[in-house]
Amino acid sequence: MTKRKFHFYLLRGLTREAAHWGELPAILAERFPGSKVTCLDLPGSGENRHVRAPLTIDGNVAFLRERYLCPRERDERPVVLSISLGGMIAGAWLARHPEDFESAVLINSSFKGVSPLHHRLKPRALLSVLEVLVKKGAAKEREILRLVSNEAPLKEERVEAWTRIARDRPVTLAAGLCQLFAAATCRIQDEPPRVPVLILASRGDRMVDVECSRRLSRKWNSVLVEHATAGHDISVDDPSWIVDQIGVFLQ
Repeated sequence: MTKRKFHFYLLRGLTREAAHWGELPAILAERFPGSKVTCLDLPGSGENRHVRAPLTIDGNVAFLRERYLCPRERDERPVVLSISLGGMIAGAWLARHPEDFESAVLINSSFKGVSPLHHRLKPRALLSVLEVLVKKGAAKEREILRLVSNEAPLKEERVEAWTRIARDRPVTLAAGLCQLFAAATCRIQDEPPRVPVLILASRGDRMVDVECSRRLSRKWNSVLVEHATAGHDISVDDPSWIVDQIGVFLQ
């Protein structure tokens, strides 16, 4: 019998794109030999930057399903790996189309109806997010890195890489605001997902309160693992830790 391989679908958050995953896709591919890794770009970001960004989470789900979810191979085990806004979209996706994935990983995500607004986006972080939306160039990317990362190695090199991404595939202010609105109004489904869910969270997250992930874990009765020191974007601060937790979870 042929051993079934994983197919990881990676979904990022607000104004970010596939290239912002950095080293994580390569680490995943090394940890799970023979598996596939597909990075999804939201409408308004990355390769889909010319697509109008929807104002709703459901609109994002519909676009991503049509754009990326090809008929799967018989030996394929589809897993969605998501962060922040990507996690909200993944949650809605699991509710509406539970047959699409066998399991899911949500990183530092939150939902209306589970956590209060001041936990979903800390007040101090809200000011930074609004400032980021109107900044440009390296100053913008440096502020984003400061907001989402606590331990970023090679900080200036990462700022330069993110600045090149923004220059080559810019996200418009309108698209950013649409994504932010979709995130703010995202409400959790009544029933927990029908597939196993791993929730990863950062105690050092300065953008989203870690209590959001704790409440979500209790509501869904899902596995929760917390990183002691990383920032909001654990894929920047400690991508190997993410892959280690996924390895344990998928066993």
